[in-house]
Amino acid sequence: MPWTAEMEIKTTLVERSPGASESGRPGAGQRSRVGQRHRGGRERTRRTGRRRISRRTVYRRRRAAALIMMLVVSIVPLLLAFGGFGLPVDRSASPAFARIEPPLLSTAPTVAGSEVRQGAAGGEAPADKTLSLTVPSLGLYGQTVRNDDSAEALDAGAIKIPETGFPWEQNANTYISGHRIGYAGTESYYQFVNLPSMKKGDEVILEDAEGGRYTYRVFEVFAVEPTDVWVTEPVAGRDLVTLQTCTETVDDWTTLGEKLLYSTPDTGRLIVRAERV
Repeated sequence: MPWTAEMEIKTTLVERSPGASESGRPGAGQRSRVGQRHRGGRERTRRTGRRRISRRTVYRRRRAAALIMMLVVSIVPLLLAFGGFGLPVDRSASPAFARIEPPLLSTAPTVAGSEVRQGAAGGEAPADKTLSLTVPSLGLYGQTVRNDDSAEALDAGAIKIPETGFPWEQNANTYISGHRIGYAGTESYYQFVNLPSMKKGDEVILEDAEGGRYTYRVFEVFAVEPTDVWVTEPVAGRDLVTLQTCTETVDDWTTLGEKLLYSTPDTGRLIVRAERV
């Protein structure tokens, strides 16, 4: 049979490699081997049950977890500061706040004059009108109370309002005021900071300059506006001592803010009343 150009072309196609085409692309055999590798990878994945995760995916998940943790850490203190997750507040009890612990009773100093006569209502008035105040529940012992309502006297420590009665007088309401924060180096420094923690039954003791001792028991704690001066007036048939200090507002007894330094008109006045026993 004579050799023709058509026979030469067929012979050339048979001699070429079955794994690659003239253009360099994978031939049928090469594509078959690639498919086998892919199938083998899927079979290994099914056998091991594991899934390969890229580094970018891991980074995104870690970043999301860190952001969630930061939000939780920042939101929880705010919720606690504004009422503790919306729980109702019992105003019948003394407001809760960060209390500054008083000294232990075992370390309390001896109050001068504690072994002398008891004060007698209606007795002879001492010439020196200075009093001494002791409140064991607040860790206050033998605090000087001046019969002076000047700002200088209040900055030095507790004062008694001169227009109010003395403990040796009948039907008296001995009205004593003190700073909540006060001034370092004086008795006024945090003198009445824990006054909101006082409760019914707590003891208040006054002593006069001649050693007379007068003991009272707390029977009510409340707050009023600065203009409510009626709290300084006597109560018929009762011998009282009243302790007063400033609060941030009438309803906020816990915050120790700048308002307490200046006693602005929108502050409150915390009142602790005790009756003589």
